[in-house]
Amino acid sequence: MSTLKADTIQSTSGGAATLTKQSAAKGYAYWNQETPAIVDSLNASSITDTATGKGAINWSSAMSSASYMCTTGSPSVSSTGLYSFNTLDDGIYGYATKSTTSWPFKNLYTGAAAAFNDSRGSICAAMGDLA
Repeated sequence: MSTLKADTIQSTSGGAATLTKQSAAKGYAYWNQETPAIVDSLNASSITDTATGKGAINWSSAMSSASYMCTTGSPSVSSTGLYSFNTLDDGIYGYATKSTTSWPFKNLYTGAAAAFNDSRGSICAAMGDLA
């Protein structure tokens, strides 16, 4: 068996190498909505805070269509001390809808009276193709 070691792999034109027959996240974000600020990211340019527990992750490079998906989570507790989770803000109740450059979210905490909440730590990973 051979071993290939390299520090940088580029395409023949000098750009990023294209992955074939593989799927990889095209973006991710880890953010604190209480601030609000992105703590760490790939292909995420900013966060838009639209209301308590609601906002959007804005992508630096657009996705090829709005059919991409994001896996999400809220690994830290909310400011109220209850666990929370994120989901796509699907626009059903008049909120923003997903586009190729923005992924709107809503964050709910799981208490006796579930409500929207600004989480101290949330994550999403975008799966799909870049434009």
